Amino acid sequence: LTAMAKEIDSERLSGIRTVKQYNKSKRERVVAEQTEQRRNKIEQMRSRLTLQRTADESEILALQGTMQARFLILKSDVKQKQARNDLLEVKKNIVTDEKLAKEKRQNALRSFNKSRMQERSVE
Repeated sequence: LTAMAKEIDSERLSGIRTVKQYNKSKRERVVAEQTEQRRNKIEQMRSRLTLQRTADESEILALQGTMQARFLILKSDVKQKQARNDLLEVKKNIVTDEKLAKEKRQNALRSFNKSRMQERSVE
């Protein structure tokens, strides 16, 4: 009878050990799964951040290109305006020179006519 009792006790103990081992291995599996899920979430967040950073860098490069293009356009506009102003200045100088030349011609004609009249009056 005692032998049977010992055998029953040992079976119970082994059953308890089996249940404890099962529970322990189940807990370990749950922890491992949770850890893996956390790793996956972290990796997803890293991927998203990398993509966002790449997108931001691309946007910055695009904005830099746009700003550079605008600068070149403005620079070109300034050069065009300067060229236009230079052309107007040349035109003004030409008009002024023409007026001066016309006045000199008129003065020369006047003085020539005066000298002719003086010669006629002397004659």
